[in-house]
Amino acid sequence: TDTSTDPTPCSSCTVDPSCTDCTLTEIPDSIDISLTKEVNVNIAEIGDEVEFTITARNLGNIAATNIEISEVLPNGYTYVSDITNIGTYSQATGIWHIATLSNGEVATLNIKAIVVEGDNYENITMVVNLDQVDKNNTNDESRAEVVLKHADCIVVIYNVLTPNDDGRNDTFTIKCIENYPENRVQIFNRWGVKVFEQESYNNTWDGTSQARATYDKDEKLPVGTYFYILDLGDDSTNKTGYLYLNR
Repeated sequence: TDTSTDPTPCSSCTVDPSCTDCTLTEIPDSIDISLTKEVNVNIAEIGDEVEFTITARNLGNIAATNIEISEVLPNGYTYVSDITNIGTYSQATGIWHIATLSNGEVATLNIKAIVVEGDNYENITMVVNLDQVDKNNTNDESRAEVVLKHADCIVVIYNVLTPNDDGRNDTFTIKCIENYPENRVQIFNRWGVKVFEQESYNNTWDGTSQARATYDKDEKLPVGTYFYILDLGDDSTNKTGYLYLNR
């Protein structure tokens, strides 16, 4: 219109020579490959299966050709399988090759992997080859990382219990037990009588009986040595030992 100062893209445009406020700006051909990566879980344990989803978008206005995207799993994962809607992925080379990606088109690559013992869990994806020049290289790389559930927390069992309300050792405490929600704790007296048992234990036992044979329910247990069995619920070997109860 004769009041327009903002050009609108078009394939075949003419400007009325009598319109002094009208302009026609040619938009140059451009390529912009944008990468994003997500993982279906953020916290996992050794042996868990995770899935990475890598998305490549052509934000330019013409087709991009001969795109190569590096997707190499770090040593914290073992490859299981992959599937993509466009192109092919080689697990051996870690290259996702897309012959052509039209403007506005979206390609996805899904990779399933097993979390294993390693020292690197940050998965990095990046564009490494393209026939054209990418006008925006700030979005040519994306990262996703899985954090090991127990990586920074080692189970420590404190074997002294002094429930006298002084704020120290008032309950049977197991460091990092909150990371093992399927745990089970059993405690026995010196004669093998079970005096306490709880699933999903959360550091609350204060030396009170659970009414097992010898002692009445809610009775404070006598000073002495007790035997515990801790099942973390993660298929690891039970942890056993002795704790000393004092008042």
